[in-house]
Amino acid sequence: MQSYALRTSKLKSLKVVATAVEDSLCIPVVIAVCGAFNPIHHAHIALYDMAEAALTSPSACDAATGRPYLVLGGYISPVGDSYGKPGLLPFSQRVEIVEAAVRDHPAIEVDRWEGLQPTYTRTYYVLEHLQEAVQAWYDSQAKEGKPSLSERGVRIRVAFACGTDLLQSFLRPGCWRLDLLQKMLDRFQVVVITRSENDFDRTNDNRNVSLSNIMVSGDEAGKKGEASVSEIGQVLPENCVMTQVIDGETYVVDFSKYRFIYTQPTFISSASSTAIRKALSAVAEAVSRNDTAAEQAAREEVIDMVPEAARDLVIKYYFPLFCR
Repeated sequence: MQSYALRTSKLKSLKVVATAVEDSLCIPVVIAVCGAFNPIHHAHIALYDMAEAALTSPSACDAATGRPYLVLGGYISPVGDSYGKPGLLPFSQRVEIVEAAVRDHPAIEVDRWEGLQPTYTRTYYVLEHLQEAVQAWYDSQAKEGKPSLSERGVRIRVAFACGTDLLQSFLRPGCWRLDLLQKMLDRFQVVVITRSENDFDRTNDNRNVSLSNIMVSGDEAGKKGEASVSEIGQVLPENCVMTQVIDGETYVVDFSKYRFIYTQPTFISSASSTAIRKALSAVAEAVSRNDTAAEQAAREEVIDMVPEAARDLVIKYYFPLFCR
């Protein structure tokens, strides 16, 4: 297995964190975005940006303590090859594309740990490792004779940013181990970005909920595109409790214990990994027909969805799949 080291060049410095904690008693947090990234597209990066905006809103605060957040940076964590999804490119190729896509982003790094594991790693363990790795790095930055963040009782938090597709899977029987889902909701913040205003209606119809241990009530709270805490009660199904027996022990997740929020994007994007692969397939078909106009139109679709720095790699690794 390849060697692993946490990438830290884009994280805020220990001095910035220590000063902010002393001055405003803020909660330091890193944002994690997990997924297959097959391939990455603009909306994946926007997911981080919108989560950061929500957490740094002037009126955003931790639900339990009322303290503001300090976002230290973020990580994209691609799944490994053992995920087993049909059509999934090798981790080595996907992570190369992701690294190119975020190279010029001021705050996002790539964390390879999940993808380097020999077996499929559930989300809770990915977030747990990231939290511990970031904490250890900040502790290692303490000057001799000065207490580390851990010694001062300052714990780095992880905020898990996701879209409604992943959110909906929380209530899909058998999709998540309830013991780990419960631990994840207890330990980590979850920021959910919806795809459109209609997600509220679909949520009520399909019993999908927005799960978060945070309360974000920004300056525009209550306006179109955001939901206040009071509105969340209309989204969360009443008496939403899930039960699962694991190794003879019964686990119960009562979603009413958690604070919830739906945050809509500032723009609507049609980008998706599936759409990119479909467009590349259309390029291949157009080339085979010698249809220059159709080829150009399909290529422009790809260009619109993929970060510029990653476009050549996406074409390099994905286009051959459709030319066989």
